[in-house]
Amino acid sequence: MIECSIEGRKVGDLIVLVEAVDGILQLQAQADNEYFINWCERSLTPTEAEATASSILAAYRWQYIVSGMAEPRFSNLLRGLVSDQQWKRINHALSSVMQGNSQLELRHRKALRHT
Repeated sequence: MIECSIEGRKVGDLIVLVEAVDGILQLQAQADNEYFINWCERSLTPTEAEATASSILAAYRWQYIVSGMAEPRFSNLLRGLVSDQQWKRINHALSSVMQGNSQLELRHRKALRHT
């Protein structure tokens, strides 16, 4: 079903924007990982190189996407502005970006409770 309403288009625009930011983050994380590998004082195994790449991408996603979407004031406000179907659409579209950041989110929330 194609949403033709203004709200539906706005939800689509939000999803496209987050996907575009994520695409930029993936490219930057790859470039930064290659830089790190080149300047590391020892050779990394393929497993270590993959782990650093995943960690860098997860950190960038957390910093630029997940932390904002996980902020209760923002998510509650957004939730109040969209229908149930649109909310499910947003969550489904962002699930791949949010996935892998649950441990970072838990650590962040714990740190916030201790400040």
